[in-house]
Amino acid sequence: MAIIEQIIHCIPGNAKILVSYQRDGFYLDTGATGETGIKFYREEGSTIDLKFTCDGYVNGEMTLRFGSTESPFTYEIFPNTKTAIIEVRETGSEKLIQGASVTLGTSNRITGLDGRAVFVVMPDIYSISVSKLGYIYNGPVTADFRYVPDNTPVYYYLSPQGIETAVLNVESTLDGIPFFTATVWINGMIQGYTPFTSSDKPAGTYQVYVEHGDYGKSKTQTVTTNTSTPTTVTCELTTTGGNDEDYSRLVIAALIAGGAYAVIKRKKK
Repeated sequence: MAIIEQIIHCIPGNAKILVSYQRDGFYLDTGATGETGIKFYREEGSTIDLKFTCDGYVNGEMTLRFGSTESPFTYEIFPNTKTAIIEVRETGSEKLIQGASVTLGTSNRITGLDGRAVFVVMPDIYSISVSKLGYIYNGPVTADFRYVPDNTPVYYYLSPQGIETAVLNVESTLDGIPFFTATVWINGMIQGYTPFTSSDKPAGTYQVYVEHGDYGKSKTQTVTTNTSTPTTVTCELTTTGGNDEDYSRLVIAALIAGGAYAVIKRKKK
């Protein structure tokens, strides 16, 4: 049979193509399609399965039949949106604030009785501002929704005029090495992801810890802030600190990535 050349493009151009050769039983990552696309060569009438992946997009799949599919062929995948919830509270009292104006990127919402403004966004970093008459906003000016789970509220604070706030920096490490994107909990509420800076809470004492799906939870630290100097707390995670399910997932990932047997020693709790 004749050998057919098939060119595949993908939109966006930085999407990767994973190829499953049905007769061979393995997957191959061909990399990004770019402007020129990726060329495949197979016998006329044979088929391969393709998967298209890109961060922030919904994966796509197709079966390519050589000789029956136009060449070049363009496959488009679409952004994976999520529901972003901004919950606005009063500094110190934790009271929900109704009627606050929240601007996320170019979109604006007004918080309801539940203190929440709801947006539909792509996983990305956005500018943010929060305002209401009689209050001052000293919080972050960007909101990172790359890692926040869908429909999970993120808390922002407005301070009644006249209340001084303090700066609290939260960092995380994994086995002593700086580690990012751990979930930050302050006084039992999710605040964001490491590295995290809070500048909208009054000086005082707070309970701080971080958590990660693969590495469990750090020890809770009691931190006292003041209005004169920033306070920094480092929360430590370990590769042996996750639960049994997380631990099993780590072992499996290590075996797959290394292609060989691996032994992970785990501390007894």
